[in-house]
Amino acid sequence: EKLEPYKTVQEIGGSKSMVLYWEAKLLGIQGDNHTALLRMQEALACQQTGSPRYYDGVYYRELIDYYRLTGRMSEARQTMARWKEAAKGDFIDEKLNQILTDGKLSFSEGNLDAAWDTFQCAYAEERYIGLAGKRTETLFWLVETGAQTGRFFEVRPYLRDLFAFRHSES
Repeated sequence: EKLEPYKTVQEIGGSKSMVLYWEAKLLGIQGDNHTALLRMQEALACQQTGSPRYYDGVYYRELIDYYRLTGRMSEARQTMARWKEAAKGDFIDEKLNQILTDGKLSFSEGNLDAAWDTFQCAYAEERYIGLAGKRTETLFWLVETGAQTGRFFEVRPYLRDLFAFRHSES
C-alpha cells in the first residue's frame, strides 16, 4: 500500500520500474513468487530509457529467478537469451551474473553436472576480477551443487571460504 503513490513518480530515486522491482522483491520474500513475477515483468517493461535507470541486468536476473521459482523454465531460458543479446557481454560483472543465473537454471532443470561446470566458470570469472571467495551466492551454489553430485572433497575449499565469509560478518 505504501508503494502505490510512488508507481507514477518518474524523478530521480522514484522511477516506477525501481518501485515495482522492490515490490516484487518484497512479495518474493513473503513467498508469493507468482505475484512477484508479474511485478518484475511490469518493472522490466516500464524500464526508463534515460537517466536515472536501474541497471537492466538486475531486472533480467530477478525476472529469470522468478520464472525459475515458478517452474516456468521455458520463459526463463527465453529471457536469458534476450538478456545475453541485450548485454552483449559489455561488463564483466554482468557476464558473471549471467553465468551464475545460467547455472541456477541448469540446477533447477536437474542438469546438475552442467550446473556444477557453470558455477565453476562463475568462480573462475570471480578469480579473474579479484572476487573469488567473496560472493556468497556463488559459494552457496557451488557447495549445494557439489554436495548433490557427490563432489564432497571438491566442495571443501568453497565451504571453508563460505564459513570464513560468514564468520567475518559476525
